[in-house]
Amino acid sequence: DNTSEYRYGSCAVVGNSGALKSSNMGSAIDSHEAVIRVNQAPTEGYERDVGSRATIRVLNSAWGQSYLSHPQADRLITGVQAGELLVPTRIGAINFVRLCEKLRHARGGPAPLLLSNTVVADARLALDVFRLQSQRRSLLHSLATSKSPNGGSVYKGGQAPSTGLLAVVLGLRLCGA
Repeated sequence: DNTSEYRYGSCAVVGNSGALKSSNMGSAIDSHEAVIRVNQAPTEGYERDVGSRATIRVLNSAWGQSYLSHPQADRLITGVQAGELLVPTRIGAINFVRLCEKLRHARGGPAPLLLSNTVVADARLALDVFRLQSQRRSLLHSLATSKSPNGGSVYKGGQAPSTGLLAVVLGLRLCGA
């Protein structure tokens, strides 16, 4: 957890769901000391709603791989804002080193940040607590309405926390007092 050089007074974590469409939140987002973005959601043409700055970009495994081997990989790398810190997730140690080398040769600037196991564990714990609370509510609702609860898990996703959840947990670790 060597993140002491990456501490910010305030942060905005911006996902890529389209939920900010027509929100006019761009100025508020950009007013934060750091803006953490998830994957490659476009900002160009949407600045009024999502802002234009990116301090940190958390990438899922597919986007991490794209920076390495996609036919447009060079365009992706040159599109990284000056000083923007990339945080690839779930790409493995060898690909992480390859990405560090590729970025260093292409643009200089900060090397990608390797997400610590602690951040991933904290995100996984938050996901587990959310799922347990949701199942508890479902069971209580079933008891109150005399309906049998559905037999399986409410959430059928895997055990890995989403890239968005990792970005939020990273923001909680790096931002604020």
